[in-house]
Amino acid sequence: MRLAIATAALAAFGLASIGSAAAEYPERPVRVIVPSPAGGSTDVGTRILADAIEAHLGQRWVIENRPGAGLLIGMQALADAEPDGYTLGYTHQPFLTVHIYVNEADFTFDSFEPVALLVDDPNTVAVRVDSPFESLEDLIAAMRERPGEITFGDTGYLSDDHLVTVAIERAFGVEANAVHYDGSAPLRAAVLGGHVDVYVGNVGDTKVTYDEGQFRVLAVATEERIDAFPNTPTFRELGVDLVASSARGVSFPAGTPTAYADRMAEAIAAASQDEDYLRRMAEQGLAVRVLTREEYGAFQAQRMEFVRGLLEALGEL
Repeated sequence: MRLAIATAALAAFGLASIGSAAAEYPERPVRVIVPSPAGGSTDVGTRILADAIEAHLGQRWVIENRPGAGLLIGMQALADAEPDGYTLGYTHQPFLTVHIYVNEADFTFDSFEPVALLVDDPNTVAVRVDSPFESLEDLIAAMRERPGEITFGDTGYLSDDHLVTVAIERAFGVEANAVHYDGSAPLRAAVLGGHVDVYVGNVGDTKVTYDEGQFRVLAVATEERIDAFPNTPTFRELGVDLVASSARGVSFPAGTPTAYADRMAEAIAAASQDEDYLRRMAEQGLAVRVLTREEYGAFQAQRMEFVRGLLEALGEL
């Protein structure tokens, strides 16, 4: 009887300790791994959120850029981190799916504890403002007349932008000449320099050049028209059910206490309602879309299936 009482007391003490730690979390700054270079749209958006979240979390975010290998280095660093609630990081789609199924990464979906989707940055198709293609219909007609000749620039092989090119080929029955660049800056320079016909990117990377009057945006891969390009039709308006994006969410390493993940998700949701945060993100053309932990997990599963279909079309699976 005494042993049973002692065991029960120890168990209760352990639960109380965990509950107390959760209540006090976080007790120090949280490292946030950004798997892309400083200055890119993901990095900029993270820093804007970092400015807003301290008031809601009680601690600051310390951003650590770990770029390389198509975001693989940063996501691997996250998967390998201690699950103590003090290392948060990005689990981008479609890169997460690509690395798991094509590049045979040392992590799986189960290596991460989803926290929240932050930004759903839609894909766009744009051309130089003096391009002969004044609409997507013009572009598709030219592709049918000259199969494989029209060049489509993207931010890397199997990037979300490249996969949109594949989706366009499948949807319209056309063939593009895909040209891969290491990021949006060299891609933008190539299009503006006349070396590539078509720019496939994200709203966050397209908006500045559009606002400068140098890009004509032909279509957006969204469910409805967006404020950044109010006169640009969606693919759905043009008869193709294509909704695609760079979906940027954050996760903890698997094994992180649920209470810590819940606390972080709550702070992110609260910070994402701040007027200054929303204004600054809108100025960058970044579409804030916060999902709960459960919603984000379901979103990841749905996006995985979409990406798998495109990878199969490329013969990668």
